[in-house]
Amino acid sequence: MRERLRTDPEARRSFGEVKRRLAAEHTDPERYGRAKSDLFGSFSDSGRTAVSGVSRRALLVGGLVVGGIAALAAAFAGVGYYTETSRGPDGLPDHRAVRASDLALRPEATLFYPGSAVLARATSDQSSDPANPISNPAEVDSLLVTPAAPETISAWYAQRLAASGWRLSPSSLTTEPPAGELDSEWRRGRREYFDLRLYIDRAALGSPGYAVQGLIFRVVYLVGRGP
Repeated sequence: MRERLRTDPEARRSFGEVKRRLAAEHTDPERYGRAKSDLFGSFSDSGRTAVSGVSRRALLVGGLVVGGIAALAAAFAGVGYYTETSRGPDGLPDHRAVRASDLALRPEATLFYPGSAVLARATSDQSSDPANPISNPAEVDSLLVTPAAPETISAWYAQRLAASGWRLSPSSLTTEPPAGELDSEWRRGRREYFDLRLYIDRAALGSPGYAVQGLIFRVVYLVGRGP
């Protein structure tokens, strides 16, 4: 009650008027004291009621704010989940950049001629703006060695890739490969590429060299923007 009277001018005015009226009505100090005690109780109860009303309003507004923030957070989480998990017809992400880890789950990332050994392996993610025509693709690049003949390796890959829906790119039929290489590029859909390079002449590898016996070849599986 004391705090209410300190902060509420209207309550102070009303309290003073009632005290003066009680003093005029009750000349007996004992009766005046009892009446004033009742006055204290009534003012305390009305103060609690006012505070309670304010508290309820504050709780209501606070609840609405918290609920709105929670709904907004849930909406963002839903968008993030959809962006992360959405897949196109080719089974690859279609609302975010493709990562090398996405490619690692595909059989083409480890489509190695039987009995070949891995000499080196490199991976990279697609650029963060996959719609950009110059966006770097997601890529898995493996360098391997095998004792098999180049014709045998080429025939094996042609059979396996064709069976999985890949088609030889027209550029492989019209473009002369670099000296010392046999190169064929395969495509599937709008954005999947598979490149097979056989280094007939190891000089085509450049540096570094590899002190191993057999034919060194490279398979590159990548996902780009596509036409």
